[in-house]
Formats: sequence, C-alpha cells, structure tokens
Amino acid sequence: PFSRSDHRRNLIEYALISSRGAPITRQHLHFISPSSVPEASVPTPTPPPPPATGDSDEQRILDYLAEHQQINNAQAQALLQVPHSRASYLLKKLLREKQIEKHGERRWSHYRLA
Repeated sequence: PFSRSDHRRNLIEYALISSRGAPITRQHLHFISPSSVPEASVPTPTPPPPPATGDSDEQRILDYLAEHQQINNAQAQALLQVPHSRASYLLKKLLREKQIEKHGERRWSHYRLA
C-alpha cells in the first residue's frame, strides 16, 4: 500500500515528466481539482520567443550543426522549443533528404551535416 506522501511524490514526478523540462502548468496537474490549487501557486508559462530570422525549423537545425558540428533530439527540442515527436520528425526528414547523417543508435543517436 502506498502512503499519502508516496502518492504525492508520484503525482509530482508525473507532472515533471509530462512537462518535459518546461514549467509545470495546470495542464500537467490535470489530476488536481482547480479549486484545490490557488491561482498564484501555478506559474503562467511564457511563450517561447519566435525565431529571430524567420528561418524554418529545418534551417535552424542546419545552422546549429554548422556551428556546433552535432545535435541530438534533446538539443533539437530545446533549440526549437518543440516536443520530442516534432524534433524526431524534423531530424528524420533531414536524414531522408541526405542533408544530415545519423551516428549512434537509440538514445545515443546524434546527427552531423552530410
């Protein structure tokens, strides 16, 4: 049997994981009724800044690679402020177009310019 503190810890861990490193919002705390969470206790997320140059996400990845030589999925997510699935899609697209090469497997994968 789980204690009350174990249950709370699991709920907090779930919110941390589902937020993927972003600030935890009400959406990540959907299991708590709104009346039990005071308004001030949940920070309002700030939207990510728009790309400075208006470049496409693909071009931003290529520009990053030109400067840093390699990128992985987590770095692409942070660079573009997108979820894991979008970063994966973009990296696979660039790989199919032979603009980048994949090195390593699974969670150790990283990509370099072709």
